[in-house]
Amino acid sequence: MPQERILVVDDEMNIVNSLKEILSDEGYDVSVTKDGLNALDMIQSDPPDLLLLDVWVPGMDGIEVLKTVKTYHPEIEVLVMSGHGTIDTAVKATKLKHDFAKYGKTCGFGLEKIKHDPVDVIINATSASIDGKMPEIASGVANGAICYDLMYGQQTPFMDWAKANNAAMVVDGLGMLVEQAASAFEFWTTQKPDTQSVINSLRR
Repeated sequence: MPQERILVVDDEMNIVNSLKEILSDEGYDVSVTKDGLNALDMIQSDPPDLLLLDVWVPGMDGIEVLKTVKTYHPEIEVLVMSGHGTIDTAVKATKLKHDFAKYGKTCGFGLEKIKHDPVDVIINATSASIDGKMPEIASGVANGAICYDLMYGQQTPFMDWAKANNAAMVVDGLGMLVEQAASAFEFWTTQKPDTQSVINSLRR
């Protein structure tokens, strides 16, 4: 049986490389380009079964590429990707799913897929807290969860949100910072410092 073919059109190479690796591992024949006009040439010479198309690409923007493809090749399925934050999150989550699959059942998706069902742990690794903003997360997921913000030194909107939505525990990133420093110290000196006393001192 011939492989189903997918063409990825995106100028963010980290996204392209991740998608190509993941989809290839799933058995698809994947081609890539970062240019809208080049994508049309590739489609004309060898139409794919599915087109993954970013909105913002050089040469010709994704919306114009979509219009052209649907005019001349209406049989091609097209998935249009927009909103870089959401797509980055989805791709990273899917990549992590692939990386951790050997440890058991995993799933990966963007924040838009998380509705209101609670989860066990939420780690805010976004830059939102630096700007005093809150990631778009449905409120129900925090119920009974351990919520961890990598930001430290101040109360963040994410931490306030977690407390307001019945999180079992809310922690900032200070502990992680101290533990990383302690690990480096132990590596070079073979002595492990008492991290808890350091954390307690910093929190005074």
